[in-house]
Amino acid sequence: MLRERTQAVLPDSMEVVLRFFDPRVFAALLNHLDADALRGFLSAATVWALPDRRGEVHVIAHGVSELGQAFVSPMRLNATQESALIDAGEADAIVDLLLNQNNDRLLTMIPPDQHEHVAAAIAQTRHFGIEHTPEQLAFCAAALAFGADFHTREPWLALMPEVKAARINFSEAVSLAAKAAA
Repeated sequence: MLRERTQAVLPDSMEVVLRFFDPRVFAALLNHLDADALRGFLSAATVWALPDRRGEVHVIAHGVSELGQAFVSPMRLNATQESALIDAGEADAIVDLLLNQNNDRLLTMIPPDQHEHVAAAIAQTRHFGIEHTPEQLAFCAAALAFGADFHTREPWLALMPEVKAARINFSEAVSLAAKAAA
């Protein structure tokens, strides 16, 4: 019953392994499956336990009457669900890259705080139209080095509208900011 829940198909018909047992993935599923799909997915058990990043366990009780509800494997994901599942691991990927670079500020934080800071910075990258991982990584590093609101101060204040308008990328903004500081 659980194994069949690891089988999914993306909108482009690509078959994938759905790691629902990963708390990040499970949380994204809870937030993005419609009510019928969620009932079917959860029907394998009456209680599910989901640990969060701080180690607290959240219990999701599922009615006995819904056990055995229709679940169709493989699960067909739509584009919104696919995007949510990708986004669920995005901050962790950036945290890993920053830790591999021995980011001093990040190294002083406990893992849940690392994730929180990086996830907040990634949310800001979306505001500025920064979509690619290397640029997001650079933005997160800047946020850690100069403060989460660095983009509200000069020279960033003048540069970030240029990034948002796609006249320059964030790496070019970093170079211009370094020249301005020199």
